[in-house]
Amino acid sequence: MIRVGKPPTQPKSHNNQNTTPKHQIQKLLDTWYLMRIITLAEQIIVKNKPSVGFLFSCIGNICTQFLYAKEIAPITELAVTEGHFSTLFKECQQISWNIDATKFMSILEALDGNSGIIITAHWLLYIFDLQERAEYIWTHFPLFYSLAKTLKQKQDSKHIENKYILQDSLRDPWTGRQFKHRFYTAKPHLLKETLTRTIKNLSDHNGSLTAYINDKLTKCDHVTSENWIRLTAVALYQLTYETSNKTEDLYEYAKNRNFIQNGNIEPWKIKVGGNKRLWSALRDYIMDPYLRKLLLKNMDNENPAKTYLENMEKSIIESESHLNQLELPGDIWNQKFQQEHMKKLKNMKIPRKIIVKDARTSIRRLYHWLQQSQFKKQVQQERLYPIYIDATFKLRNKHLEHLTKNSTTMKQQILNTTGNPQNEKEIVQAYKIIRQKLSYLSLQPSLDK
Repeated sequence: MIRVGKPPTQPKSHNNQNTTPKHQIQKLLDTWYLMRIITLAEQIIVKNKPSVGFLFSCIGNICTQFLYAKEIAPITELAVTEGHFSTLFKECQQISWNIDATKFMSILEALDGNSGIIITAHWLLYIFDLQERAEYIWTHFPLFYSLAKTLKQKQDSKHIENKYILQDSLRDPWTGRQFKHRFYTAKPHLLKETLTRTIKNLSDHNGSLTAYINDKLTKCDHVTSENWIRLTAVALYQLTYETSNKTEDLYEYAKNRNFIQNGNIEPWKIKVGGNKRLWSALRDYIMDPYLRKLLLKNMDNENPAKTYLENMEKSIIESESHLNQLELPGDIWNQKFQQEHMKKLKNMKIPRKIIVKDARTSIRRLYHWLQQSQFKKQVQQERLYPIYIDATFKLRNKHLEHLTKNSTTMKQQILNTTGNPQNEKEIVQAYKIIRQKLSYLSLQPSLDK
């Protein structure tokens, strides 16, 4: 067992016990504990109330833009014909803020055509989630939905390139919307070439991302409960980011590109494959209750991953161990959390190269190191998986500071009120305690004034 070690020499103080390595690590684990509750509770709540979820806003955006293009925009193909979008207008009439989960899912299935169109659009858009404001990127979801819909209908990459891909931007002929990214022409290999490569590969798989994923996993002989998410990740990486034409077995490729780790590797030697966009998108496909259903509907019974996804669909809490396979995306907010709240650990006798510049690598290495330390039992019992640190995307600046400073108190309040949350109801109840405490702290006058 790795010992935490002695703290650095400090002046004597009554508060020294709060600056020991053990205390600093425990503070991080308490924050991690709250982040797990926040992450899971949001998915549980959205499952029952779709209108509070991000996917609902994306679908609403599609309906608004297509309706505008059909009725009033002067130059769009929808002004001439509804083409293959006739179902969209019928279904969009049923969208409302008080919609229940069953009705919302039926609308999603209709817009998806039971063929993965929404997930394909989601992935095509994530390719462009590169150093631009997320708000700007995601307002263009309708364009990528249109592209994915046409791709599924035509399954012809040249048709898509001619219809949607311009020299300096993307343009949707159906809605008239145009999308410019600052790297589109400056670094075309990052965006334009990546997009065309993806479209070509999808054209060979029925024009559908879900069909592609299903095909890859069905043909792989090494899919298990311990690696199915990671193999899905490597399939996505091959689809979009692999530039060579070399054919390689999915499992061997996963090992060679650091998607699957040697079980006996030292924590500070761990490397993490993939990139932010890949892990962000895959997090949504696995954790979002509606995207997960759409992915599941397009899996064949021969696909060994289907059983694991079905179990997650029944209960994300009971099947939570699968989430350990997801990596932290490592976006700017993940990085900021590391810089402000994990940098203290670098001088606390944690082995060198555990905490490095890249947040995704740091948290995976730290997670493995903790399981060789005196904190092993706590990390395992509380299911402190790397993906939960991604709660920093929504908890920023002062809110994150309040969570971190008060994590031990909040955790104890949860334990006193609900015990350690073991089911969906208790997770939501614990989340309410966190929300109330954070809201109270945020409304207080700043102590810095």
